[in-house]
Amino acid sequence: LKDLWLMRGRPMAAVYAGAGARYTPHYDCVAGDNGRKVTCVLYLNPFWKPGDGAELQLFPEAKGISPEGQCHEVEPLHGRLACFLCDSRNLHA
Repeated sequence: LKDLWLMRGRPMAAVYAGAGARYTPHYDCVAGDNGRKVTCVLYLNPFWKPGDGAELQLFPEAKGISPEGQCHEVEPLHGRLACFLCDSRNLHA
């Protein structure tokens, strides 16, 4: 992060009501198209339990829009803050 220029931007808020609602695999920024450098996801779901789903899936080895390589899953525990670099890297769903 030493060489990144970070500035405040507009946050995005998303709520998923269950029943399989989710994002498909995507990048939050491609070749600097929107200026994003870091994605932060804060989970505010105090009643989540294993088996409910909704884990963040990261595919850092993917070269395109199709998930490939190892998948890192992050459980959406209440109060957890997940942050990752997003400029043309870290395909996630």
